[in-house]
Amino acid sequence: MSSIAVETNESQFESDVFEQSLSKPVVLDFWADWCAPCRMLAPIMEEAIEKRGDKIRLVKANLDHVGKYAQEFGVQGIPAVYAIWKKELVGNFTGVIAPDQFERWLDELTFIVDRDEIRDLEASDAAAALKRWQQLLEKHPHEIECQVGLARTLSLTDQPAAALEILDKLADVDLLNAEGKKLHSSLKLGDSDGAEIETLRAKLSTKPADAELRLELAKALAAGGEHQAALDECLQVVELRNELKEDARKLMLDIFEVCPDEQVVRDYRRKLSLLLY
Repeated sequence: MSSIAVETNESQFESDVFEQSLSKPVVLDFWADWCAPCRMLAPIMEEAIEKRGDKIRLVKANLDHVGKYAQEFGVQGIPAVYAIWKKELVGNFTGVIAPDQFERWLDELTFIVDRDEIRDLEASDAAAALKRWQQLLEKHPHEIECQVGLARTLSLTDQPAAALEILDKLADVDLLNAEGKKLHSSLKLGDSDGAEIETLRAKLSTKPADAELRLELAKALAAGGEHQAALDECLQVVELRNELKEDARKLMLDIFEVCPDEQVVRDYRRKLSLLLY
């Protein structure tokens, strides 16, 4: 047994694997004395994990001693290797893999850990989180989660224009994930105050057919969190069937992304579809 590996058993399994995974990722290796492929894989894992210092915990689970947990994990062949982080399964493979493949597998695990740690940091120190997102993005320049994370932290550090620049580029090539779409829409909607809304309403009362003014009111309402009222104004612009109809439709799509009321979203998607088609 390598000095970096911990041999577990059924009585210690919960502590060795799940509890320890709260502080650092655990690589769990189901193996057996009679398994030749297990003996081939072991030094590959031990060397790679040892090179990474104290960042990853390697736990060996002899199949003959942890039958209960092997069944829970659905082990059907060995070696069977699982990555556990914060008590959650985040990766796995079965059989022997080459050293470079295992290194890449560890890289994926390390990325997940770094991502989660930075997200946790955002709430307490957004500036520090911003720096760490930038560093992580240098290592993973094509990771959408890194780019969205950087944009989110830029917005938290009062740099909405820089955040929008990142998200606009992703949106242009349809690469925004669900969180990115919501953040993108939220930043496009911006902020508004009650005074602006009342001023626009007063102007609109004298010019009810002014589509441009009505669209401005819709934007202000949406920015102020009055999503249903904003959607009503957008629908009226769509009904006018002028050159601003497409702008109103796009604004509604942004509101759909940020509106927390799913029933409102469903209702207004239907109303929009009826008007358009």
